[in-house]
Amino acid sequence: MNKDNNRSFRFTISLQYFLYFGIMGITLPYFNLYCYHLDFSGSQIGILSALRSVVAVLFSLIWGRLADRFQTRRPIYIICNFISTAFWVFFLYTTDFHGMIVVTISYVIFHAPIISFLEAFTMDVLGREKKSYGRIRVWGTLSFIAVSIILGKAIELYSVKIILILILAGSLLQAIFSLRSP
Repeated sequence: MNKDNNRSFRFTISLQYFLYFGIMGITLPYFNLYCYHLDFSGSQIGILSALRSVVAVLFSLIWGRLADRFQTRRPIYIICNFISTAFWVFFLYTTDFHGMIVVTISYVIFHAPIISFLEAFTMDVLGREKKSYGRIRVWGTLSFIAVSIILGKAIELYSVKIILILILAGSLLQAIFSLRSP
């Protein structure tokens, strides 16, 4: 890999971390707030959160196994980015609990492996320079913190409904930039 390609891939991966953890900076602190706004009970919100975790663990393993078996990490990464984004759209039209369960499971099935593949791409691109991992990964941390803080103020000014739109916009950007992944 020549130096220009490596630099371009490092930028792309840094951007992917920025987008991924920016989305997480919305989802983790605020998606449950959105569900509360829909008048879901604490138990219902807990069930949705638990389902996200269980499905994410299970399907990260399944997607990883498929990628290893068929040597198709990049295509699966791109497909999962686009399909998870497409499933997120259904959150805009679903407000009942059972519909949210179906959309949540469908979304997480495809969203689950994204970070695992991103970490693998990072290690591939860094090669022998794994010590510089922190300089790439820090963009995700900064994004998570900034988005979490800024969105709190934005929700106060506007509405919790912006949560879904912002996650969709971030996911769409990440899907588009996934096409440039190494």
